[in-house]
Amino acid sequence: MAKVKQIPGIADARIQQAFAQPTLNVNVDRSLTSLAGLSEKDVANAMLTTLSGSSQSAPTYWLNPTNGVNYAVSVQTPQRDIDTMSGLKNIPVSSPFRQPPSCSAAWRMSSGPAAMPWCRTTMSSP
Repeated sequence: MAKVKQIPGIADARIQQAFAQPTLNVNVDRSLTSLAGLSEKDVANAMLTTLSGSSQSAPTYWLNPTNGVNYAVSVQTPQRDIDTMSGLKNIPVSSPFRQPPSCSAAWRMSSGPAAMPWCRTTMSSP
């Protein structure tokens, strides 16, 4: 940042991104999850729907027959059900056994950037 500030014409140089935000890391054990007939995607979708509502993963609309207007419908989990770590660990995942992700995942609190404007994916060869 010091080098950037020395460039002629640069004013108010700063890093806009907030750092050290609370982060919840969930590492799903694929072996245990598959025993319950689930995939890592099933767990991720259940968490997405619970934390942000159904409009993120399955947008649904209701057509008002009276005026012909479509209205977005979103289903959300009440905040009181997910305001503790125990509540988060017991998010229901659709499966024949209705197993919560806490049975097949390691949960860890950490800190990280508030937003990631880029994503770097690397693939290693065997």
